[in-house]
Amino acid sequence: MDDAYKHSHLDRFASFVGENWTLERLRVQILERVDSEIKPLQNGTNKGRVSMEDLRGVIDRSADIIYQRLFESSELLAANRSSTLFVQSLYQAHGDMVVGEVRESVERMLMRAASNVGGEFNTLIQRDPRAYALNYRKERIVFDCLSENIVKVSSSVQGVATPAEIDKRIGDFAANECKDWLRHQFVSDDKKLPDQQPVPLRTVWTKTGPLDDPSMYSRPGGAL
Repeated sequence: MDDAYKHSHLDRFASFVGENWTLERLRVQILERVDSEIKPLQNGTNKGRVSMEDLRGVIDRSADIIYQRLFESSELLAANRSSTLFVQSLYQAHGDMVVGEVRESVERMLMRAASNVGGEFNTLIQRDPRAYALNYRKERIVFDCLSENIVKVSSSVQGVATPAEIDKRIGDFAANECKDWLRHQFVSDDKKLPDQQPVPLRTVWTKTGPLDDPSMYSRPGGAL
């Protein structure tokens, strides 16, 4: 168990302050997965013939699967948080001038922009076993990019742009500025996918990568 825990890098999740991925909770998740997979090995002609090496293989695979699932869940939650922060930034910039039509359609605007601009990177991402997590990471990056440029995206001479103008600017900005953010994260100098690591939910993306600090980690050296 200890070897599988360390080899799968689940300890990285345990280092995220305030996210409750404790060592005990992660070990329980591995054991629950092992329990569901070990039962078939104990039945039929295999009964009594399961070796420690067989058990080690089940534990290792279970830890790897838990890691992938946590990575995916973490990025999904982070993408939702970034979408919410965009709406918050919109209100901070314009207050009550934000009309109901924008409130009702802003999520659709964001998702469409992220989908359109992210397609260029699908070929690289789909080859990775963590593809689902990285697709959510694409959304997260685009949303953070748009939030950082909320004034350019949403302002007009009268104060706040019309819903149609905001929709168009979101799409245009995503296709230019935000695409550069994605390219920096997902395309290396040799045109390959760089190593992708989980980061805390509170991490905010910038054009040069994730922006975090030691306070987000429970031990020194946890930050990227």
